[in-house]
This record gives sequence, structure tokens and C-alpha cells, in this order.
Amino acid sequence: MKHRLNYTRFRKPIHGFTLIELLVVIAIIALLLSVILPSLGKAKELAKGVLCASNLRQLSMAWVMYADEHNSRMVTGPVFQDTRDDPAQQAARGWAVGPIREDGTAVAAAAIEMEHRLLGIRKGKLFDYLGDEAVYHCPGDRRMKNPTNAAQRYRSYLLPDVLYGDLKTTNYSGISKRYDGKLLKKTTEITSPGTKYTFVESSSDPDDTRWGFDHSGWNFTPWIDKFWTDELAANHTESACFAFADGHAEKHKWVNKNTVKQFQSEPFETILLPQNEDVAWAWNHFPLHKRN
Repeated sequence: MKHRLNYTRFRKPIHGFTLIELLVVIAIIALLLSVILPSLGKAKELAKGVLCASNLRQLSMAWVMYADEHNSRMVTGPVFQDTRDDPAQQAARGWAVGPIREDGTAVAAAAIEMEHRLLGIRKGKLFDYLGDEAVYHCPGDRRMKNPTNAAQRYRSYLLPDVLYGDLKTTNYSGISKRYDGKLLKKTTEITSPGTKYTFVESSSDPDDTRWGFDHSGWNFTPWIDKFWTDELAANHTESACFAFADGHAEKHKWVNKNTVKQFQSEPFETILLPQNEDVAWAWNHFPLHKRN
């Protein structure tokens, strides 16, 4: 008679996880997440910075191509809702336009909708070279999430107001006065174009509801102002992206903590201009060669 082996006596009893074992597993997972998540966050910010620099590179190339096709004349830099060289002549739009309706009329800040913003971008002189509204928006720009409609901003970039082009508007005299009348009209007036920026990455006071968009151009006059009156971004690990007059773009790291605080969170005009590397860098790369 054959005997069957009883395998059950060789089996080890099966038990569930003990509470201590479960806690150890949870602790290990938490530790791994604490190591991985910051790295993922940095990688995400790095990717946004790469996309932002790509946007600025495309805008810069469009800016250069426009000048090449117009005898070196710059496209008008400051952004208004109706940029004209003479009210009696045909309207001459700037590189971009503020939020407008289909009929070209301005929209009150509190009534601006996304389509008004996009329409203003399409009416700008550079849009035909780009064909995509997304190029005008940095993925790290969170201003469209502001709960106040008039404080929202879609277009993330500005041209310094000194890059005025050869058009005159009702705002001409005020901007001209800032720079002793030395507004730049042609790209040939910019010396060392590889070191002088054109488009800058914008920031703004989250409580600024006056216009509903970044009005005019970027104002930087450290010999007059005590503050960063027009703030710049610090979206990409305390950095901002810049385009340059030769068509390239790059990211610049801010070094002064007060600069970063004002650009990221501090109320408008509360921190004095830090007289340090940030101001020196911004001025050394400013497109105006020198003041009179």
C-alpha cells in the first residue's frame, strides 16, 4: 500500500503584516517620496524654464525678422490698446496689443475675457511670424490664476519701453522724457546685440487692476527710481528668462534675496533697489547704450 505524503506539515503558517512591519513599510515609502518629490518639482521647474526660453527665442527671432523686412526699423515696443503714429493716419499696431474686441475697441479691465487677450496678441505685428498665442505665455506664469479678473495676465513678456520704434503715440512724450529723448528706433542703434536684451519675462503686483494687462513697456531707470517700479519674474528657481537682440535667449539667476522677495511676493514698491549684481546686470545688458 502506497502512502501519501502529508505536505501540510512542511508548510509554514501564513501570517499577515504586523503593525510594526506595516509602519516600517509606510516610513520607507514616505522617505522615498521625500527624496523623489523635490527632484520632480525641480525637474518640472526646469522644463518650464526651457519652454519659456524657447518662447523668447521665437519672439526674438520674429522681432529680428520684422526689422530685417522694414529697413532695420523696430516694431513698436510699448503695448497699448491702440498704438498709433498719428491719430489722423491709419492705426499702426505695436508688437502686441492690449485686450480688445473684434471691432478693435478697448475692453474695461474688469470685463476682459480670455478671447479679448488672445485677440490683442493676434493683432500685434509679430503674430504673423509666429502664428501661436501660446508663444506669448510662460508656463511658469501663474497670474491667470488670480481670482480677480482685472489682475490676471496672459502675456508673460514685455519689451523695454526704450525700444520704442519710430512710431509716436499719445504716451510718447512721457516715455521719451525718462530716457532724455534717446528712444531707440532701429536695431542698428543697439551696440553688441548679443549682450543686450529685448524681451523680458514680466511680473506684476497681484493687486494691480488698473489696466487688466501689462500696459506699455518695461520701465527700468535706476538713476531715477528708488524701486524696481516694473518688476521682473523669478519663476524658474529664482530666475528669469531674457531674449537678446541677436535672436538668442537665456535664463538669468537673481542673486539678491531682496530682489527675489519683491519679484515673487512683496507688495509693489516696498523694497528699495538693491545696489548689487542684479541692478548692475540689468543695466549692463540694457539695450540703451548710455544716457546723455
